[in-house]
Amino acid sequence: MNPPLPSAQAIGLLSKQAAEALFQDLQKQRQTHDHLYFNLDAPQISDREYDALRGGLKALQERFPHLSEPPSVGAPAVGRFPKVRHAHPLYSLENVFSEEELETFMARLTRFLGWSSSTPLVWVAEPKIDGLSLTLTYEAGQLVRAATRGDGQEGEDVTPNARTLGQIPQTLQGSGVPQLLEVRGEVYMNKGDFLALNAQRIATQEAPFANPRNAAAG
Repeated sequence: MNPPLPSAQAIGLLSKQAAEALFQDLQKQRQTHDHLYFNLDAPQISDREYDALRGGLKALQERFPHLSEPPSVGAPAVGRFPKVRHAHPLYSLENVFSEEELETFMARLTRFLGWSSSTPLVWVAEPKIDGLSLTLTYEAGQLVRAATRGDGQEGEDVTPNARTLGQIPQTLQGSGVPQLLEVRGEVYMNKGDFLALNAQRIATQEAPFANPRNAAAG
């Protein structure tokens, strides 16, 4: 069990040296949980606890700007599959947990667009599918590579695995297919299939998967 994270007020009272030590400790914790989640498919903390860990890192960076390395989501590719370098980084989503954080995000978005703070924003919201990020590369309409996100810069080549999924087309149909196309999305398992899989594993005295995301990754 990891120690409780300090509050924003407590972080504001830290010395530079204490902040650096805490930042390094939280980074090690995040790296450990990234490895458990992304590489071993065996998470030991909840998504909310993980998001709180990232939030602690972010709060330290905001209070002490010299802690400049951003906390990323993901983990370095392990040796089970060949490594592949992404043509463009695969970024992750950012979470907000309070009205204040949402207002900060909206203000940053408005500044980025060069709009007035009084300009109304139109939103589209949809449920997030918690799956395994995957990028598919097609050349001349043929699937040539499927890769995991990894650390966002480098992932794993899982093309043989992706070819077993019927929902992934091996050849693009129709006219006007581009010479090069990269598609990004999520590989996920629905709840019914997840429960059936775990029931089967329990019946054969195997350990059940922790959640559908890690079951899909496995």
